[in-house]
Amino acid sequence: MAAPAAEQEFQMGMLEVLYSNLRLMLRSDFEGEEADQKAATTTVANTLASVRRVLVGEATPAELRDEVRKGLLSVPAEKGGNDGTDPSGAAPANNVAANSVRQATNTPRSVMTMLVDTLRAQEFECRKDTEVVLIDLVVNAQDSVDQMTEAFLQQLCEAYEWGNYNAVALNSGNILRVALKHEVVLRRLLNHPRQGPHVPELFEGSLLKRFFRYVNVVDFEVASDAFWSFREALTLHQAVAADYLNVHFTAFFNQCNRLLQPQQNYVTRRQTLKIISELLMSRSNRAVMQRFTEQPQFLKTIMILLRDQSIHIKLEAFHVFKLFAANPKKTEQVKFILAMNRDKLLEFFRALTDPQALAAQQADLLDTNMREEIEAVVHQISVLEQVAKAAPRRGGYTAAPPDGHGGE
Repeated sequence: MAAPAAEQEFQMGMLEVLYSNLRLMLRSDFEGEEADQKAATTTVANTLASVRRVLVGEATPAELRDEVRKGLLSVPAEKGGNDGTDPSGAAPANNVAANSVRQATNTPRSVMTMLVDTLRAQEFECRKDTEVVLIDLVVNAQDSVDQMTEAFLQQLCEAYEWGNYNAVALNSGNILRVALKHEVVLRRLLNHPRQGPHVPELFEGSLLKRFFRYVNVVDFEVASDAFWSFREALTLHQAVAADYLNVHFTAFFNQCNRLLQPQQNYVTRRQTLKIISELLMSRSNRAVMQRFTEQPQFLKTIMILLRDQSIHIKLEAFHVFKLFAANPKKTEQVKFILAMNRDKLLEFFRALTDPQALAAQQADLLDTNMREEIEAVVHQISVLEQVAKAAPRRGGYTAAPPDGHGGE
């Protein structure tokens, strides 16, 4: 349904003010006084605040009409020709205002892109207003979401590596997760178009691959937010994610495996285990789970994590390990590793469920369902005794069991 005339006028006016003043904030070749750029920054902040007030219902467009008109009067003159064209190649301001959402999303130097560009220069309250405005533009970009520029998504992702600007990364993460609700945006992040061929180079060039760096940044809040976005990208549109994981199975899970190595920090290993577990237990990823549980190198990594000092990592690793144990179509290599370490595994699981060996707070983590799952795994491991006796020695496949000793 078309927006009322007052609302359309408000949107057009606000976007024109934002567009012109954002360009002024970002221009390194501006020939005016520094005070002009400060004035532009102030105008952007005031404009964003006005837009936010309308979006959250604190004011109506009609009530802010005078502010729109004042803002239009303060639109700075553009450097360039007299025809109003933009020497940088972007659409002129009056064209951006012509269609609020479409023009805000799909110009090479769009309002959305410039708002992210200036996040680091904005004050705290202004950044909050920017987040509200950008989320509204993203949500309402139904007919032009496929035009959303790569630059906009790239900037949202790169905010995770902006160092001292951790608050900006959190704002960008909130916007990114809303944008990912559009399937076309997710496909762009994954570099996974509807039509093939899907070659390995697409994974290497994808924005998603960068998240294997982002989730490992030093700042805890930023790393946690990156994990949140990473998870959303792989679970919001399950059919797309399942196809992506099947196509790029080896490259994706090799990256995950690196995040599980002992040299990685506690948060990285625990969150990675959570994501892997969730992905593998999703019905849409049954084929992916089957492939994963056929890989001896992944089993070895999970068995090493079972002996971690942290009970939380032990339990997260168990949720992945149980899939190897329960798989009725185990490969010979996986059977061999489990059988060779059978006794040590059984000893480990008995200790894990022994209330006398656990601290009170640890025992609380083992609810009835968890204990039943452990009992089921113990049964699966127990029946491997005959395989252990019959299996030929195959050097290189025996993983370190939970207590750190190799198989017999």
